[in-house]
Amino acid sequence: MTNKIPQKFFTHSERKWLDIEASDNEDQQKNEIESNKNTLREILLSALQVPNLVVLSGSGTSLGKVGAPSMWDIWNYAVNENPDTAIDPRNKSAKADAVINKIKFDKSTEEKDGSG
Repeated sequence: MTNKIPQKFFTHSERKWLDIEASDNEDQQKNEIESNKNTLREILLSALQVPNLVVLSGSGTSLGKVGAPSMWDIWNYAVNENPDTAIDPRNKSAKADAVINKIKFDKSTEEKDGSG
């Protein structure tokens, strides 16, 4: 006999673990499980409703023959008012600078590579 791991999730609003899988066929437990699944669905859907979210991630595969922008190019366009200039110092937009300060981004990482 294999021991099945119960499927649960933790909800911060209720501060407890909720089951999303019934251990038997009782109607009351089925209703509770369905309610818990709906709660989980709502939590996951609300997590997707974040305005102005940008995720910069990559493995470098776009740098080959594909010719896609590098992570640095994407960062440059997302943050700077003048991203395309190779000669002039870059000027961070006020909005980008506010976000960078709010999330406490380590600006020294940008300055170390000579781009700050």
